Amino acid sequence: MMLPWRMDESAWEAKDDVKGGPLELRAVMDARETEMKYVHGRKVYKYSTRSECRRITGKGPIRVRWVDTQKGDLVRARLVAMEFRLKCETAIFAGTPPLESLRILVRLAAEAMEDVDPICLLNLDVSRAHFYAKAKRKVFVELPAEDPMSADPEACGELLYSMYGTRDAASNWEEEYSEYFASLGYKKGVACPCHFFNCLIHCCGAECIGTTQQPCGD
Repeated sequence: MMLPWRMDESAWEAKDDVKGGPLELRAVMDARETEMKYVHGRKVYKYSTRSECRRITGKGPIRVRWVDTQKGDLVRARLVAMEFRLKCETAIFAGTPPLESLRILVRLAAEAMEDVDPICLLNLDVSRAHFYAKAKRKVFVELPAEDPMSADPEACGELLYSMYGTRDAASNWEEEYSEYFASLGYKKGVACPCHFFNCLIHCCGAECIGTTQQPCGD
């Protein structure tokens, strides 16, 4: 999908928003185009209007911004909502597993290396994980300039899936992967919501152990 929007390359300087320093302009433009393909492909938001946003939330849509950074040999661009918690609002948290959890899994795998059916350690990584977590509340966002509908001053986006930068994105993702792992037969731990039997989840990744005869969740 070729986006109709193109920036004036002579009037813009690309900078790394995380590490500082310059970025190659063309690489940033390509990275943003790739991100927008994911946004539209995952149907992260549907088009709505500012009047509908104000009717439901009592305020305008949340602003968005780009966070561009160098990750290895590639430039990564992430579209982020700028939602901030007010003092009167309850904080929303997502669980984080302790480091000891990973150490236990590695130790269990290491102790069984000489077995006939050794324990294997599986590492999983979910790219753009929050885009897979369904939105749990009405959230409206500004459309980025890369979206052709942004030319309409009345248009905005209503989130169908979580966007990085929204207050409940991490907790929505925690609920999403918990339901998915439970559907596969994994038993959830009691001490930490990120613990499953022979598996732990952290942010957008997971580590699981198991053998060919005993799947990870059994």
